Amino acid sequence: MTRPRLDRRRHQRDSVEGRSPCRIASAIGTAVTGHAGVDVAVFDGSVVLDRAERLERAAAGRDDQRGDRDPAGGDRRQLASRDADDRRDAHAAAGQGHAFQAPRREADPAEAGLDRSRRTAAWPADDAGDGQNDADDEGGAGRARELGDGRCDACRDPFGEREPQHVLRLHAWALRARGAPGSVVGVITLADIIAARERIRATVVRTPLARSPGLSKVSSGEVRLKLENLQLTGSFKARGALNRLLALTAEERARGVIAASAGNHAQGVAYHATKLGLVSTIVMPVNTPLIKVTRTQGYGANVVLFGENYDEAYAHAVELMDKSGAVYIHAYDDDAIMAGQGTIGLEILEDLSDVDAVVVPIGGGGLIAGIGVAIKAQRPQTRIIGVEAAVLPSMKAAIDAGQPVKLEAARTIAEGIAVRRVGQKPLDACKTVVDEYVTVDDDEIARAIVYLLESDKTVAEGAGAAAVAAVLAGKLDVKDKRVALLVCGGNIDVNVLSRIIERGLVESGRLARLSVFVPDRPGALADALAEVARTRANVVEVHHERAFITGRLGQVRVDLVVEARGADHVRDLVEALRARGFDTTHLKS
Repeated sequence: MTRPRLDRRRHQRDSVEGRSPCRIASAIGTAVTGHAGVDVAVFDGSVVLDRAERLERAAAGRDDQRGDRDPAGGDRRQLASRDADDRRDAHAAAGQGHAFQAPRREADPAEAGLDRSRRTAAWPADDAGDGQNDADDEGGAGRARELGDGRCDACRDPFGEREPQHVLRLHAWALRARGAPGSVVGVITLADIIAARERIRATVVRTPLARSPGLSKVSSGEVRLKLENLQLTGSFKARGALNRLLALTAEERARGVIAASAGNHAQGVAYHATKLGLVSTIVMPVNTPLIKVTRTQGYGANVVLFGENYDEAYAHAVELMDKSGAVYIHAYDDDAIMAGQGTIGLEILEDLSDVDAVVVPIGGGGLIAGIGVAIKAQRPQTRIIGVEAAVLPSMKAAIDAGQPVKLEAARTIAEGIAVRRVGQKPLDACKTVVDEYVTVDDDEIARAIVYLLESDKTVAEGAGAAAVAAVLAGKLDVKDKRVALLVCGGNIDVNVLSRIIERGLVESGRLARLSVFVPDRPGALADALAEVARTRANVVEVHHERAFITGRLGQVRVDLVVEARGADHVRDLVEALRARGFDTTHLKS
């Protein structure tokens, strides 16, 4: 396609009186310029920064327009060069799927009084090369007709009667650029996620995408960890919660908010609600880890413990909502929540633009839906892989059934993703953006928690370690690939952590229990323990059983708990004891 010409002699400024440009236009303008309120002109995927604001400032006497200076005070030749760079970079971003982030600039205090809500300025294009504004030629009219019903297909905002043609084309470009192949009507868009980041960026932590040398070596790939456990509230949930709370009207804020959560969403809502001066009530299952309950209370929320699982807590929260009139903040089945979580995807691409796969734990689905939309819209070839608890694969069940299905309740150490029924909105997105689903069991999760502690010096809760568990268990082929694993939370009770560490040690062969039959005579136990010492294993516990055993008379059973270097070391120990005549069994359960 011939690149459109920009005729500066004929550039004009139009405005739509009394209404704001659509949110897609504003989001794209913000993303390209790094400055809220700046609109853009769009020519088949090429973005040119709107210079109308410079004219506006010049008219107010704030800039020098003499000689060969443009309204912003820059040399015209330099301005043309900058424009060309802007168009080329943005064209690459829109046409090739690469992330584009223009240099940010500080807001000018002098601009504070400008009425940006009335400005949708842009330069017309001449695609056809016929000297006519594209609004008058067949190509421009054809693209405008894509919009059909008088509403933007990307954001469903109605067009004003006086909306200029090139602004309609802005909507059309937004529609083409907004999503990955196979986008679904009603699913959040890249523009929603970009707008969410602009709202929350000043408050949430931009977490690192840290390389994991250990995991990279084990998997023969380039493995990075997106450490959302470093958020202020210990998990990614703070992103979506803040984005949703900032969308409340003044009347809704006055009513207060209520939510149901197994812990992380609760903390996100409680923390940000208190910061915003809102009253919050959180309903949590009675088996929620103590650390999550106490922290939620510490953030200022009224905590109600009810039900054995999330579903029962949710039902009770709805009852309280009906009685109190508070606004319910859903943990995952909400557009603003998903858009907030999707900001993680933007950060991953900024830090690792050529990422081959992103692995995300799945509970209700809001996290992977948001991340998937953010990444697939910009880099469709990146694989999005979801990891679920083996006892509750609710998203895979919903994908297979074509709709959310409610699974039987089950217990898992990954209580943060122990959701029996996924949300409809996340499901709609996952149908399009998720490429693969795998499951991990509690033993594999425990091993991943221990591995992260030892190898990467980071604390993860059960759900937070699920993606790492999938790689360690060999359930994902990441050889020679650049992979980002989401460590989505680190809110774990220390007592639970202690038990998980022991369980993880057992799973990895670092802790073993052996049943050893020895002759009932003096020195026999010493001989067995000497053999254990010879193999360099360490005895932690010894239980001597004489009466409650089956077997030959004249023998006693000794149960040993030993520390070893791994499964191979335990196997060598068992073989060594048997070689010395001791009937030995490795008790794995």
